[in-house]
Order: sequence, then C-alpha cells, then structure tokens
Amino acid sequence: MYGANLFQNSVQALARDCFGFILKNLYDGAYDVVLHVHDEVVVEVEEENAEEIKNEIQKIMMTGPGWMKDVPLSSDAIISKEYTK
Repeated sequence: MYGANLFQNSVQALARDCFGFILKNLYDGAYDVVLHVHDEVVVEVEEENAEEIKNEIQKIMMTGPGWMKDVPLSSDAIISKEYTK
C-alpha cells in the first residue's frame, strides 16, 4: 500500500471518529438531526428559536472528544428553510 494512502486513511478515520462523537452529542442534546453527510449536519428546529439553537449547535460542533482537546475545530452554520448546497 502506498504510504500517502495510509496517512490519508488515518486522517479520515480520526475525522470520522470525531464527527461520530459530535453526532452523539447532538442526539443526546435532543436535536432533531434529519441528515448528515461527511462533516455536515442538518437539524430541524422551530423557526423562532433558530438563531439561539444555531449557536448551541455550533458550540457542540466545535467540541471534540477529550483525546483531541488540543485540536482546534471550527464550524460554520446557516439558517435555511430548505436544504441547499
């Protein structure tokens, strides 16, 4: 196996582990996750609470597992009435 592939696979596996941790925290927080793809999450919320919930979700998305506490995570979020790319 080519060395760069091993490195890439390791990075992708760690990213997936981190994302799985974040998804669990979203589910534990009782957020209605309706879709997730790679590093993206779509959550359905009440319109009147959308801005507050967006901020809460971003905090969760930027909090990784304890074993990677020194790794900075970033999160972008939008509020939309429909899923767009």
